[in-house]
Amino acid sequence: VAFPPFVATTDFTLAPGQTKPLSLTLDPCAAGNAGDVSFRVDPDNRVRESDESNNSFTVPSVTTLADADLVPTLLDLWTQGPPSSGSGPGKPGAPSAYPANLVVSMSLSPPSGRLVWCPGVALWRETQSPLSGKYGLRTLRNEGSTPIVLGPQAGGALQGAFAAGDLSPGQYTWKVLVNPDGQIRETNAGNNAITATIYIK
Repeated sequence: VAFPPFVATTDFTLAPGQTKPLSLTLDPCAAGNAGDVSFRVDPDNRVRESDESNNSFTVPSVTTLADADLVPTLLDLWTQGPPSSGSGPGKPGAPSAYPANLVVSMSLSPPSGRLVWCPGVALWRETQSPLSGKYGLRTLRNEGSTPIVLGPQAGGALQGAFAAGDLSPGQYTWKVLVNPDGQIRETNAGNNAITATIYIK
């Protein structure tokens, strides 16, 4: 686990039996694998004390901040122009005359959990697309500079994934893999695939 440097900037005195908290801020995007973490006070032996042999403390089995499972629940095209009908079975379909975004919705199990989507990390990637010959298999990443906390109803859209006239009317199959590189720490990475038949009219 990567911790930033911590320096006590003011002197303080500890009375017998007294404790002093020292706060550390953990960067969740720098956290490593689960395992033991050891802390050491007075690492340079510059504080005068009667016993220098008991300055280390180990916290066993520190987790990787994963306390939920990220489950894809919906894969769809959302049109960017009228009529905004969406697509999928039982719907009119995405009109071929308007551009659309490829949208993946997800839920967390349990809903009370939280996961961290770090900068540069892939949230999902196409594994099959009728447009792969034109665009390749595209990936949605966190393009910002700060982590995003994924809540109970998470999701992400690939803007302009479908241009006007890309596909003739018909039905097409898209497949997406959520957390494709395993960089979002979750409790179960075995249920991250989703497939949808999307209707273009």
